[in-house]
Amino acid sequence: MKKVLRFLKKSSLLSAGMLMLSMSSITAQDIISVDPGFNTLFDAVVANPGATLLLQRGGSYVIDQVLVIDEPTMIIGESGPAEEPPAVISLYADPGLAAGQHFFNAGADLTLKNIVVFGFTFDEQQASWAINVTNRGISVLLDSCVFQHTDWILNTN
Repeated sequence: MKKVLRFLKKSSLLSAGMLMLSMSSITAQDIISVDPGFNTLFDAVVANPGATLLLQRGGSYVIDQVLVIDEPTMIIGESGPAEEPPAVISLYADPGLAAGQHFFNAGADLTLKNIVVFGFTFDEQQASWAINVTNRGISVLLDSCVFQHTDWILNTN
């Protein structure tokens, strides 16, 4: 009887350890730091589908192409003191081409946290919407975000 109890105890401890290890690997997600600059955010989305992208607080991220989200993705601005601005994502477009453009094509779950999306371009045109939702059944979570100078935040078609 003692042998059976010892065996059960060892088996349950081993099973619990394996369960914890597998859960941590399932819930772990790559966190990629993205330097501010022109299309650095676009390049990071393309190179790391499904990753969590960490933007520098106060950094400026300029894109000239739509960010296509095909894997569940999180884009998060660094946290910091309230007086420091969050990361800013802004749109660059050739003169006359900003109208009708947007920032994100969300074909998978998208989380944006602690960022500002600035929709005016250098020639003072306004982007149409920030996020174009292209699939059914996905979630878009916006947490502590500010959207400036876009006609709409979400286009759900």
